[in-house]
Amino acid sequence: MQTPLIAHRCGRAYGPDSSRQALRAALAGGPLRGVETDVCLTRDGALACLHDAYLPLGTTLTGW
Repeated sequence: MQTPLIAHRCGRAYGPDSSRQALRAALAGGPLRGVETDVCLTRDGALACLHDAYLPLGTTLTGW
């Protein structure tokens, strides 16, 4: 039995972490069996795909 491949952070090998670009490429086909992401609730109540709450780790923003 082959171990299924899961795209971490929406498929960070295909684009920036948790980006639409990475997600689209990961879902386009190939050997992947799933996509993993983290969803955060923003201060204004919106949902955002974001792996780390410390914004400089995955964005051009500052702060938490």
